[in-house]
Amino acid sequence: MPMNFTVVCENSLSINLSWISNFNGGDDQSFQVSYSTNEHLTESHKVLETNINDEGYGKSHSYTPTIELQGDLWFRINASNKFGSTTSDVIYCSAVKKVTVSSDNLPIIAGAATGGLIFAGLVILGIVFFLRTMKESKGKKKNLHQSDTILTEERESDEGIYTY
Repeated sequence: MPMNFTVVCENSLSINLSWISNFNGGDDQSFQVSYSTNEHLTESHKVLETNINDEGYGKSHSYTPTIELQGDLWFRINASNKFGSTTSDVIYCSAVKKVTVSSDNLPIIAGAATGGLIFAGLVILGIVFFLRTMKESKGKKKNLHQSDTILTEERESDEGIYTY
């Protein structure tokens, strides 16, 4: 049975499994690495690697998956030879996808941010212009109304009609 089975999950791209061989003598053995996204590994496990050769009793072994794994994961190691097999304890890890900003994307991000700021500024200027135009338009209507009232009073006074 594999001893000291450990799993280090830094992120979905950096998962490392390690164990020590605990087999002394007899036929050659190999290891199989499997995982599951369900805690019940025996029901729904997926094999990551088969036939990892045993380097010998007490020797350290390690394995890093070549595929990106995400979420809640349960790993196990199976040691087998022609006489049978044994399985390690199941080890849990949570692999979160690592988000990186590539230097290749920096000009795109900077351009998008600048464009967003310019757009926001134009929207604000448009709102200010619209409000100012509406205010001036109301002022002109008020002046026109006052002019009409004065003209009406002058006409009425010329005709001798007075209204109180």
